[in-house]
This record gives sequence, C-alpha cells and structure tokens, in this order.
Amino acid sequence: MKQFTHFFFSLITLTLFAGVLTSCSKGVKPIATVNIENLTTGKTTYQKGEALSFKVTATASGGFEQFEIAKIDKATGVKTVLKFDEAPQLSKKRDSTFSASYTYIVNETPGSYAIRVTVQNPDNPAVETELAYTVIDGPGITGFAPNTGVVGTTVIITGEGFSATPANNTVRFNNTNATVTAATANSLTVTVPTGATTGKISVTVNSKTGTSSGDFTVAAATGGGGTVFGTKTVNLGSEGNFAVGSYLATSTGIVYFSSQAFANISTIDVTFGLGTSGTASLISPDARSSVGLTQYAGSRTTLFKLETPPAALNTVTFAQLDAITVANTSTRVAITVGNTYAFVNTSGKKGYMRIKTITGTGNNLTAEIEYIVQQ
Repeated sequence: MKQFTHFFFSLITLTLFAGVLTSCSKGVKPIATVNIENLTTGKTTYQKGEALSFKVTATASGGFEQFEIAKIDKATGVKTVLKFDEAPQLSKKRDSTFSASYTYIVNETPGSYAIRVTVQNPDNPAVETELAYTVIDGPGITGFAPNTGVVGTTVIITGEGFSATPANNTVRFNNTNATVTAATANSLTVTVPTGATTGKISVTVNSKTGTSSGDFTVAAATGGGGTVFGTKTVNLGSEGNFAVGSYLATSTGIVYFSSQAFANISTIDVTFGLGTSGTASLISPDARSSVGLTQYAGSRTTLFKLETPPAALNTVTFAQLDAITVANTSTRVAITVGNTYAFVNTSGKKGYMRIKTITGTGNNLTAEIEYIVQQ
C-alpha cells in the first residue's frame, strides 16, 4: 500500500458512496468502470494525522486515457489533485484493468469533502465515483447503544477523540449532563441522567464538541405510569394535637389523624413527628416505636434520604423518580426547611418530599410539605 504524505490538520467523518459508476459508450468499446472500497471498515471519524485507507478498482477497455484521484471541497467545488506513487499507466492496449490501495493522511478545516476517482477509456466520456467525508472540529460520535432507555440506563458511546480520563469528557443527553463511568479514546460508558429528554448526545473534550447524528430516546420506566403531586399541611407535634393529622398516604394524598391511623394503616407510608428524638422527622410507619410513638400492626416500610432533585417537583417525571436509589436510606430522617427528601415505599413507588415551612414551638409544630410520587 502506498502512502500520500501531504498532511493537513483536523478531524473527519467518512461516508462511502456505494456502487460502481459506468459511462455510456459512444463507440464500439465497452464502458469503463471505477469503484472505491473503504479499507478502514467501521471507522468513520479520524483524528489529525490518522490514515484513511481505500482501494480503487477500475477497468478501461482500450486502455486508460484518464486516471485521476482528487480531493473535492464540496462547499466551494475546488479540486486538489492527489499524487500517489502507485497509479495506472495511461495505455492504449485493448484491455486494461487496475487495482491498488492508497493511504491518505487527512485533516482539513471543518467542512464537507470527497475523494473523487475519475477514469476514462477511448471514445467514452469520463466516469467517476466518490468517497465522501465531513471534517469536524472536535470529538466524533459514530454511534451509541442502546438507542433508547429509561433514566439510569447504561449507554456505550463509540467514536474518536474522547479522553481516556472519564472526568475530562462532558457528555450531555439533549443538554442534560450525564455521568461518565468509564472512558477510552474510542468509547465512553455513561448513565442516562435524571432530567434527560429525547434528543442528541454530545461529547465535549478540551472545549470542542461532537454531536450524534441520531437521537437517543428517553423511554418511560418499566411499569411506568403517572405521578401524584400534592401540597399538604401536617402535624409534627404530639399525637394529641388534632389541628391536622400526622399520617400521609402519598398514593391518595390523604392526611390522617391518629384516631384514623389504624383503620388506614395499609395505605399510610409517611409519619411526621418528633417522638423521643425531639427532632422534626420523616418516620417510616413501621419504625414509630423506635422514637417512642405508637406502633400499629401491619404498618408499611418507607425508606428516606436527603436528595437534590430537579428544582420544581411538579415537573418531575415518572422516569426521573424511577432513578431514585435505595442506597444510604433510613427509616427515619431529620428534616430541615428547604430540603428535599427522596423516599421509596413498601410498594416500591418512589417519590420526593420537600419541606416548605415548619411553624410553632416545642411539641406543637406544623409543617407545609409538597411531594410527588409514582402512581
């Protein structure tokens, strides 16, 4: 294989124009043919200084009157003839066939280009075929798999120009930042982030960005459905305070008093209280006895943890809630105004709860909360 040694500087994406082009015979001689085969199978993007290899096969009955390999700037139409060591000798012999492989070191400025091969035999017009590519300034994405998934799905992005250090790659799903868990120069392993929506994937390295040609589709979580959103006022004081209840069934949005708790224990998944800790808390119904509160048989288990969710709870999707993990959770968590807490109940439904206000003193506290949970 011969190598063309004229260097440029950039990154390219290569697309092969398939097929063999032929001329229409004007005389008695058969038509000429020419074909380009991309030898870098599966490789469509190139870093500066990398080799683009291709093979040319041509036939010209009666001999070659013209054989030319050139680079075409598709935006301007400017042609630059490329000189290789190996090329067919122009010949008038009756039957001429030619096949050779070439290596071209490409790196033009960003834009659309093509390598064009032109051949001609006697008494026929010239025929040509092209190997088209696009030069981009930055990392290139050639594909990703899977192409659809819920929040939390692991996605493998393939291409070139990535950093082997995960933190040096900024990956976005339709402008939402994702976490890169593993990286090589040609592959990134990422997780679909909370808040992601259907759209392009982009990778930024050293302030240069490459974007996928296709969309990643963010799907609803398995078993997905709707959500329940609500704002409630609840009691955080003694069990004898009957101004408001202390028990919340998030699936229905109903707040129950102590006198109603036992009859509705199968639906209640959050208790608000102080107990012996003296600290305003979210308490799993089955953990009430741990803080000196009345324990009811058949109580549900709910796990809580401090979380940083999207700013507006009423816009959180089912899929975003599904990304909540049960790691580092507890059956009781102390609460503070302005904080948001993730929770997972006995049914596996996930949600967020934000503490908007806490008013009152001593054991007579009232809180205003807002929450959203999976149906």
